[in-house]
Amino acid sequence: MIVDMGADVVLLARDAVRLEATLKSLPPGRHAFHAIDLTHYDEIEPLISACVGENGKLDGFVHAAGIEMTKS
Repeated sequence: MIVDMGADVVLLARDAVRLEATLKSLPPGRHAFHAIDLTHYDEIEPLISACVGENGKLDGFVHAAGIEMTKS
């Protein structure tokens, strides 16, 4: 996992309770989370700007949304 290599992670999603649980499961670091509904497009840019202001330049981005269903 990337956090095992020393990465600091900023988590974004709608469910603050699940975000906090995920944050607590990470190894120590300067991790953060922000609850946001990404369908509120006008809120995304200000939040990303705030994240960069608080945490510095972002080195990567992972978008993992939805539910994957594998069928035979």
